[in-house]
Amino acid sequence: MALRLAAGFLDREHSVDVAVFKATGVLIGQLDPRARLVDLRGRRGVTAVPALATHIVRSRPDVVLSFMTAANGVAGLCEPIVRHLHRPVFVGSQRGWSSPVFGDMRTTLKGEIAYRAYRRGYRHLDGMVGVSEAVSQRVRASRLLSPDRVFTLCNPVIDAGSTIVSDVNSQEHHPWAITVVAVGRLEEAKDHLTLVRAISVLAPHHDIGLIIVGEGRQRGAVEAEALRLGVADRLRLTGYADPRPFLHSADLFALSSVREGLPNALIEAMNIGLPIVSTECPGGIGDLLDHGRLGRLVPVGDHQAFAAAIIDELLQPTGTAEDRRRVASGHTVERSTDEYLRLFDALELARS
Repeated sequence: MALRLAAGFLDREHSVDVAVFKATGVLIGQLDPRARLVDLRGRRGVTAVPALATHIVRSRPDVVLSFMTAANGVAGLCEPIVRHLHRPVFVGSQRGWSSPVFGDMRTTLKGEIAYRAYRRGYRHLDGMVGVSEAVSQRVRASRLLSPDRVFTLCNPVIDAGSTIVSDVNSQEHHPWAITVVAVGRLEEAKDHLTLVRAISVLAPHHDIGLIIVGEGRQRGAVEAEALRLGVADRLRLTGYADPRPFLHSADLFALSSVREGLPNALIEAMNIGLPIVSTECPGGIGDLLDHGRLGRLVPVGDHQAFAAAIIDELLQPTGTAEDRRRVASGHTVERSTDEYLRLFDALELARS
């Protein structure tokens, strides 16, 4: 999301600095070369405040746009430090349904510290963007910002007029007659174990397999569950990879999350018109799928219902591919860039 918006701002001839807690990882190599990378050198949480505040004073940006809870909190905590030297507009972006600022993680000392510090930072922000109306409503309910300072803007996912474009062979052949693709970190919140169990229900009766594009701490658990259920040969874990060629060669897109803000992979799947089965979890999925009109929704954690929905959706897709593409077309990089720039101007005008 941040990288796509950075490219969008650069295309509008704005200069962009991208500050990161640590300049490592696969995404760093995807940063637009026109942007300047600012490495906060491994500082995380409140320990990053001095380094970021110093950069703000020295570089004098017009806007500081942050993404996700820790960065939002850190940016907000910089505001009282820099306000008398240089005061940009501070805008945060809330992507996830769960967050320390909502009190979801107060069961540990670390979670309690994050809760208190980040909530203090959020209150100094001029505005907060939710990636879906459901997320925005949760921010408003937290009372961290006044309701008129919380906005819902579209995610920058699709290039205008595009479908799937990749230099990877999009006609890759899979060993099964039916290929289900899921995209997401191998973490508990994504609940890929439910998908593996759904495939195990279908495997005795259908030549079906599951590809999960992503990496994470639950890789071992997912592999062990597939082995226990006798479907290890029906599972492929790609690790970190470009999901687009896998989506392009899929028969169905599956999303088994326990909670979601607004998943980009779902929008990408809709952009190519794939049949979709998803859990009806808290967040923005229901709105995106028009509450079941554009994809089948099943209860969280119910692998039997998920298995039945996969077959039903393959036999009789809900909605049309064109309807799904139309919804996805509302989440272009160009539209998102325009919406953010208009918001920056409005917040600057309100502050002046």
